[in-house]
Amino acid sequence: MIRILVIDDAETPEFLDDMCRGIEGGYHVPVRTEHINPTKFLSGEGADQEIAALLSEVQRRANDCWDVVIVDIRLREIDRPEDELLEVSLSIAERFRAENRAAIVLLYSGNLSKSIPKLIERDASSKKSGSEKVLKRVFLAGISGFVERDQIGNEVYSVLEDPPWLLCVDRLLTRNAKLKVNVEESEFKERSFEDLATAVRRQNPFGRRVAKLIAEFGVASLVDLNK
Repeated sequence: MIRILVIDDAETPEFLDDMCRGIEGGYHVPVRTEHINPTKFLSGEGADQEIAALLSEVQRRANDCWDVVIVDIRLREIDRPEDELLEVSLSIAERFRAENRAAIVLLYSGNLSKSIPKLIERDASSKKSGSEKVLKRVFLAGISGFVERDQIGNEVYSVLEDPPWLLCVDRLLTRNAKLKVNVEESEFKERSFEDLATAVRRQNPFGRRVAKLIAEFGVASLVDLNK
């Protein structure tokens, strides 16, 4: 299964059905999507509590296994200043990435030529021009690309052709979530693969040790198939 998290202010993003059909037809696996609509959280009144609630929901969802998360950076349905909404979109990507280092993150817009310069030239969190700072934030959030809205389906299909290694590990552990480590000598003995997948996703010290072990010795280091 391919899992895609969509963060878009449209009630039903117009590209969603075609994107899913294309992926299912090309990769011959089912696609599951979930949609977070920021308009459910942001009334347009500018309360910081609303933004905090939205980011909290993003963080909660980020704990799950996702192949791709796609974020709309032009939230036109919300009555707030454009630079503030651009900041919200970037903060969404940052909050997701803080909890999930495995998934692919893409940002998209119906008018990239307008959105990207505004995003780069102004860092709303510091209330001053700071292109270097915002570029650093984009880099640290692990954003794989900025895509035109009408091309997002094609881009998602493309990035799935060569998924990052950490995502492959997350998929493998999640697919076998009910298994437990049964190798006697393993420091992870009796830990479920679901626990290991969550740690790999977060890339905390425990997760980094799991990922390194699998990279060096494979899943055989966790499960004794003769038992």
